[in-house]
Amino acid sequence: MLTTYCGLLISELASFLRLSPQTIRKGLKNSGFMVDVKRVGRSLVIPEDVATDFIRECYPSVLVDFTNRYTEGKDFKQTGYQAIPKSIGVITSVLQKSGNRYYYIKNFPLYYDNQGKPVYYKGKGFISKVEAENQRNKLIRQRTNGEFKTQYLNRSAEESVTTLTERIMKQSYVSFCREFFTNRDNQAATKELYLAIINGPLESWFGGIKVEELTMEDLQDYLDTRDSSIKNHMVILRQTLQRLSLLGAIRCNYADRLVRPQINVKKYPKEALTSDEVTAIRKVIVGSPNQWAIELLLASGMRIGELQALRPEDVEILNGDRALIHITGSWGKINSSEYGRKDTKTITSRRDVPVVGANLITLLKSAKLKAKGKAWLFINRSKTGPIEKHNFNRYLSSVVTQAGITKRLTSHVFRHTVASIMKKKRIPDTTIARFLGHANVETLNRVYAHDISSKEELFEIATDLYQN
Repeated sequence: MLTTYCGLLISELASFLRLSPQTIRKGLKNSGFMVDVKRVGRSLVIPEDVATDFIRECYPSVLVDFTNRYTEGKDFKQTGYQAIPKSIGVITSVLQKSGNRYYYIKNFPLYYDNQGKPVYYKGKGFISKVEAENQRNKLIRQRTNGEFKTQYLNRSAEESVTTLTERIMKQSYVSFCREFFTNRDNQAATKELYLAIINGPLESWFGGIKVEELTMEDLQDYLDTRDSSIKNHMVILRQTLQRLSLLGAIRCNYADRLVRPQINVKKYPKEALTSDEVTAIRKVIVGSPNQWAIELLLASGMRIGELQALRPEDVEILNGDRALIHITGSWGKINSSEYGRKDTKTITSRRDVPVVGANLITLLKSAKLKAKGKAWLFINRSKTGPIEKHNFNRYLSSVVTQAGITKRLTSHVFRHTVASIMKKKRIPDTTIARFLGHANVETLNRVYAHDISSKEELFEIATDLYQN
């Protein structure tokens, strides 16, 4: 519990729900509770009643646990504030030169500030001791209810926000962008990409221009001079400008008025393979060390990173013509300079993929045998890790040439091919999404969708995928 406010830190609520702080902030905003969240210094605090209402509306299944832990299990209000001063001060009488006697409340502490120092009441005198005692009793009630402390915290929060906004306005825009994306919870490769743009073209263009000096014209001119990676430049501008707008450091959200430039870039569409093209490729790869990997991609539609991360134990041979591929991780950048095994792209990407066919099962058995004692199934020549993606794609380029196919072939084309063939077979979109490990199931067409009731149905889908 936060010791200076009656509420929960967002990070504390995130820990209780086992979610990220970003998810909690988004949930509070979407459900309309964000307006009641208090800022104390640099922290966001959810008042007790707001936190309880938020749990009741968005996470009702844990309401009892939450109530037991934070409202019934503890005296929430007593632990929510710093210790309340106990002294009631003294009432002193002062005889003035005019001959009138006044009674003053002295040494009455209202609350402790953030340094733990008492802040004392300062008020006018009363013409009778009874009036002074009545006022002191009122102060005691207000102090016990935390009114003075709350007023102090609100003033401190307002001053803190003002100070933060003023500091950011004087900061260079490039420096703000650099801090923003350094602290964001992006994948290592994504963070490296954005920081490279910030430290390169963004810094060259904006230099030392301060946040308060930003103009709509300068931002649009910067975009208009870009000839590549427009999407990534737009992400950087939109996210940072939105944040600056929320902080009040710029007059409005300039990103809402930015016009994305149209540039002619040579694109390489990922065209799905036809059944005849698949047959031609299969003839070329017979006997190749990579034959099993290509056949597995054609059967499962898995991502190349998922294939790279496969370990021998992730392939479960069930019988002579069936196997389950347990996809539990992916391969990619884990920091700015190192590659390794990491979590799958999304939670739904963790899945068991059924594959069928005596030829494929034989190939998988052989691959498992060769990889015995190794960390990875798809190992490189030096035996130091999985095969490198670009090397594999170069091999695919030679395969497609030998097969007489004019389409550009990469590992991801196999994924498109599986999805395309499933669509042609009128397999429901939600089933395809589950098979391929897609995250955005809600965007799929649900009209003809149905849930998968058993693994047997999955095997039926995987059987004879490329048969007309």
